[in-house]
Amino acid sequence: MSDLSGVDVVLAKCASFPDPDPDMPPLVDALRAAGLRCEVVVWDQPGVDWSQPRLVLLRATWDYFHKLEAFLAWLVHVSERTELWNSQPVAACFTHKRYLLEMQRRGLPVAPSELLERGSDRALGDIARDRGWDEMVIKPAVGGGSFRALRVGPEADSRAAGEAHLRALVAERDTLVQGFLPAVESYGERCAIFVDGELSHVVRKAPRFQDDQESVTPATLTAAETALAERAWAQAAAIGPTYYGRVDMVPDPSGAPVLMEMEFVEPSMFFRFGEAGLARLVDALVRRVRAPR
Repeated sequence: MSDLSGVDVVLAKCASFPDPDPDMPPLVDALRAAGLRCEVVVWDQPGVDWSQPRLVLLRATWDYFHKLEAFLAWLVHVSERTELWNSQPVAACFTHKRYLLEMQRRGLPVAPSELLERGSDRALGDIARDRGWDEMVIKPAVGGGSFRALRVGPEADSRAAGEAHLRALVAERDTLVQGFLPAVESYGERCAIFVDGELSHVVRKAPRFQDDQESVTPATLTAAETALAERAWAQAAAIGPTYYGRVDMVPDPSGAPVLMEMEFVEPSMFFRFGEAGLARLVDALVRRVRAPR
């Protein structure tokens, strides 16, 4: 759809979904039930006048990491013409996993990570030795889901495969190597979903590598996890206006929670486990759309 005149909220998505987006249908239905005119538009569709809608919300732009420069330019383009949720500085920051190292510099506990810039010749064996890691996960620093993520064990054949995978990745892109935390398998990731500045609901995610299917169930947070999630949200909000997002955590070997990821670009919100969160997001959008410009 290229004519967006009179549209209140555009939900931006990608042209083709690698997985179904279960959050999109209930969000569209709830926005329309609230009296807002809502349309779903492919973010890089040619000929769209992004000055026409009142607000653009990043919902499922899941292919952005395949064309990052174009996406970053689009974020600026849209934010100069209408209101963008989350804001351009926040969305741009969280497209690249260097944010994990930035959060660590700001005092937040982060899963053990090493960022290799494109073209680096640092060997996986050297990383394992220097860091004391037996098991590792290798993934692109700009990516989504399980895209080119590989778990590497201490066995010789696994290390050889991991080294080959690392060399292929780092030849063309920045790459993140992380020490594998066993609690990912036993305890699972705790994902804290925030809406309009407040913790809305929590899910547990099982680990996902390569083409594995995602397994998600409702969950609760410990006091320590809640405190970390709220600190992480505050750090995101300090970058720019932030309206929704997800903080993923897992216990380290001592049992203390550490950040695995912070999703503030196009997070899965798991509204099927948090109907109140859906209602809260819709209320925030209604207030914003109906407020004087």
